[in-house]
Amino acid sequence: MSFFDRQGIPGWVLNPSRIAQDGMQAIGLDDTADLESDDSSQGTGSNIDDTSFEDDVAILRDYYFITADETEDKFEMYGLVQLSTRRWLEKFRQEETFRQQYIERMAASFPTG
Repeated sequence: MSFFDRQGIPGWVLNPSRIAQDGMQAIGLDDTADLESDDSSQGTGSNIDDTSFEDDVAILRDYYFITADETEDKFEMYGLVQLSTRRWLEKFRQEETFRQQYIERMAASFPTG
């Protein structure tokens, strides 16, 4: 979240399992997405990822690091939290790793063509 604009961060771009599912549907692999949704109804697959994502968001909200709109599909990260996170990543030499993840998620969310 620290590399996004701090306001109006869409939840679907933060959750890697959602990006993969939406990306497959966007390029016409709906059958594969249907198979994955069948798996998730049995308690495996992306359902676990969604639960983990929701737990992570809940922790960030509980500590007031982020806020969410009523439907929890858009988030806002406080400016000071975003700055602190970036400085922490710099200090521990992780900034480039997370910047690359940000770029990959954005590229997967908005494919070319």
